[in-house]
Amino acid sequence: MTLQPSAGGEDRDDTDATTNELRDVAEELRRVERKLAAIEVLEMTEWTAIRAATTHVRLLCRPSGYAFTEADEPPPLIGDSLEADGEAFVVERFRPSPFPDDCRRCAVLVAART
Repeated sequence: MTLQPSAGGEDRDDTDATTNELRDVAEELRRVERKLAAIEVLEMTEWTAIRAATTHVRLLCRPSGYAFTEADEPPPLIGDSLEADGEAFVVERFRPSPFPDDCRRCAVLVAART
């Protein structure tokens, strides 16, 4: 992005606003990282619950067949649009993970309508 000089201080105001927003986001990231570090050291932590809340499995439904993938992020919401392998999908529903002893949810993704 290239900023063009202007007669007024508009560019400076935009830069200041962006800098302040980045500073706020960085502080929020630090708070979240501290929370995560505190959770990780607790011996009583129920790791299966944390894993279920922070990761999920995806069932990609394609005309050519089905595929499972693992996602290292919280489960999406029903109706969310996602991209996988360069294809657009929509979260249709959730079901239990198909893998044995896996507490995670499985997002069923169908091809997005164009």
